[in-house]
Amino acid sequence: KKAEVDSQDKSMFLDTMSHDVRTPLIGIVGMLQVLEDSGLAQGQRRHVESALLSARHLSQLVSDILDISQIESGRKTLAHAAFDLADLFASVHALFATAARENGVSLAMDVDAPVRRRVMGDEHKLRQVLGNLVGNAIKYSPQGEVRVQAGLLREDREAIRILVVVSDTGPGIPEAFLPRLCTPFSQAAATADRKSGGVGLGLSIVSELVRLMQGEMVIDSQEGRGTQACLSMAFPVAPEAAQPPAGSAADMAPVGLTILLAEDDLVSRMACLHVLEKMGH
Repeated sequence: KKAEVDSQDKSMFLDTMSHDVRTPLIGIVGMLQVLEDSGLAQGQRRHVESALLSARHLSQLVSDILDISQIESGRKTLAHAAFDLADLFASVHALFATAARENGVSLAMDVDAPVRRRVMGDEHKLRQVLGNLVGNAIKYSPQGEVRVQAGLLREDREAIRILVVVSDTGPGIPEAFLPRLCTPFSQAAATADRKSGGVGLGLSIVSELVRLMQGEMVIDSQEGRGTQACLSMAFPVAPEAAQPPAGSAADMAPVGLTILLAEDDLVSRMACLHVLEKMGH
């Protein structure tokens, strides 16, 4: 019983600290972006880009810690809204296409037609799961291919179950490490992960998010033969009323708006104002 209370206290402490650290971090990233847009000399721009990279790595770490603490304390909840699976897979491909190209890796996305459906669920958390798996596959594949395949396992009038496989041609994972792969702060290749700015939280978060969404995940890997992450997840089919109308306002991109920004942190406010003004508002 005491261990459970201590774990909850730890999670609440991490949750609070993560929020308190995130606010100044957002300000740091924002003001570095302002500085980056201020007509710097080439050498100065490189310094700012390096600072931005470090700040973003730190921001991601804080977000990961917040996710872990919320999951452990039972306060991580799921949204239930309509979204398009085809759009989600396309957005994941667009997000990582540049990183794959820079890493010398080809990124392929094969989504079967029956999966291209509008469903109900938590789009943000599913994107987080896929993004983490694809990002890891690219990061640890010095060459070759990362492939995402999505197929239909079964369907009825109310729901569909899909299988998503993220595979890579990277170095693979030692068999002895596989049982600990989804344990927080565990790393199969600590040196490589340190270079990439990670601390081994990503897969533990993915595993917990998949569990929250009542899905299943299996990771299969062999040294020298790459890795496969297989996800099986079910989604209710979105009702007709949740289908987006043709020519909806979502397709429009208004500019020159007058916007009221409510932000109590001065630095974050300055950064937000710069971004909004740069967009023409």
